[in-house]
Amino acid sequence: MFGGFAQDIVKEFRNSDTLRSLSDVIAEATRRLGFDYYAIAQSNSSRTDVGPLVAFNYPSDFMQQQAETSDFRHSPVLAAVKNNFAPFLWSDLPEIIEFQPHHKDYLENAAKFGLRHGYTIPIHQPGEPSGFVTFVKNSDTEPDPETLPAAYFIGTHAFSAGRRIRDIEAGQPRGHLGDDDRKIISFVARGKSKLFIARKLQLSEHEVAESLSRTRKYYRVGSQTAAVVQALWDKSIGFEDVIG
Repeated sequence: MFGGFAQDIVKEFRNSDTLRSLSDVIAEATRRLGFDYYAIAQSNSSRTDVGPLVAFNYPSDFMQQQAETSDFRHSPVLAAVKNNFAPFLWSDLPEIIEFQPHHKDYLENAAKFGLRHGYTIPIHQPGEPSGFVTFVKNSDTEPDPETLPAAYFIGTHAFSAGRRIRDIEAGQPRGHLGDDDRKIISFVARGKSKLFIARKLQLSEHEVAESLSRTRKYYRVGSQTAAVVQALWDKSIGFEDVIG
């Protein structure tokens, strides 16, 4: 059932030339696999022109909360990705890591936002930071076991396509992310308004808006929440900037 579908999706990955077009294909694949959300991530170990790879459609209010609180430090999914090579269901996490109360709290909080049952594929590329692909359901039922091989096949090819696109885009001019831009995105990560930021930094609201536009272009993302996530991944802003 999924063989031809998965092959067709991979062909679309090969034809994708931007992370946005790739995300559109992944979103469609996610739906057809019976999931609601997806996330692809690979951090960047240093500040280079090759930035982190991040694509997701997680609920924006969940991502905002994660950026503001740095609660993802307690994610059992990230803990499992670090030391595992095989894909896993979130329901199996207590069996594959040293499961702690804060891990249980993290998953219960994620479920409140609709991230209930996940399937995660760790990616360990030699010589590069680790990454992962995750598909998540917002329902009380586990993922259909028959879809998992197709999800694995699609997820690994999606990650490969994302790396290819990221590396191509890295060769294009990225502009400049200045000190004020970093300060402003850190305020956004704390949930501050443009008016608050303008008054705090003695800027006009127009200047704040222009800065946020530069930051979105710099990271090649379409939203402020995605820019916050990118800035945290590549250490342009730190956790202390977000919670300070």
